[in-house]
Amino acid sequence: MQKNNLYKSLLEEREIIQIEGEEKLDFLQNLITNNIFILSEKRAIYSALLSPQGKYLFDFILFLHGGKKQKIFLDCEKKRSSELITLLNMYNLRKNISISKVIKAKVYVIFGDFNNSFLSKIELKNSVGFSRSTKKEVMLIDPRNKILGIRVIHFTGNLSNQIESINTVDFEKWNYLRINLGVPEGSIDMEVNKSFLMENNFEFINAIDFSKGCYLGQENTARQKYRATLKKRLMKVKIFGDAIPNGSKIFYNGKIVGLMRSSSKNIGLATIKIDEAKNAVLKKTKLSTAESYIEINEDLK
Repeated sequence: MQKNNLYKSLLEEREIIQIEGEEKLDFLQNLITNNIFILSEKRAIYSALLSPQGKYLFDFILFLHGGKKQKIFLDCEKKRSSELITLLNMYNLRKNISISKVIKAKVYVIFGDFNNSFLSKIELKNSVGFSRSTKKEVMLIDPRNKILGIRVIHFTGNLSNQIESINTVDFEKWNYLRINLGVPEGSIDMEVNKSFLMENNFEFINAIDFSKGCYLGQENTARQKYRATLKKRLMKVKIFGDAIPNGSKIFYNGKIVGLMRSSSKNIGLATIKIDEAKNAVLKKTKLSTAESYIEINEDLK
């Protein structure tokens, strides 16, 4: 067992999709929010797929694997992976590609105090998105925020001894870290076909390339960035009292001003109207739900 403060957890709600074929890069470049051409054997990326109106549909981590016959892999929400494949196939009109699930693949995360010595042992650089692969697994530094840890996508056989020896902990320990960093997690934190990326801080988690060419939903995404049209956004909050179910209404001065999203212990994420949130911070007052009180837990400049 590792003596330093390293932990690993199995991300059971994730699934791997593979895309193969000569035209896979061009196909994805016209659809997703990030630049597919920065993807390489040594660099994973994070991206999203939007509706033509710029509303959130799916998000995923992309990486390459497979040696000379490289495929693109998407680390995505398990419960919605079939929907994602259906949508991708709908857009695959004439491209020579195929899309399928990798049923046996498992996704782990290693997090905690991983220092340069440990990274050197597993041949990773301490850089956002850095990745490397062997025949049976891919390791990558989370492309959203490296504090989220090292993603290990395991395809076959047993875990390597270096990974197996790390202390296994419950998923909730990593989930607390994610929420504390303010990073949204798919449809848990975003309403499908309703939420916008800029409302959910996607420009701060390396998901959008504002200089690339056209992709689905680009116009509205760019407009929200450059015209500052946001009226609400995802915020970190502290919880005082009982746990608050996802989707609970948030009140301020007797009015509904937002919705609770994911939470862990005494912290959570919530989509809240910006003006009301700033007012609550200025007056040092709490907001409420049917179950508890909450307090904005970040700087709202």
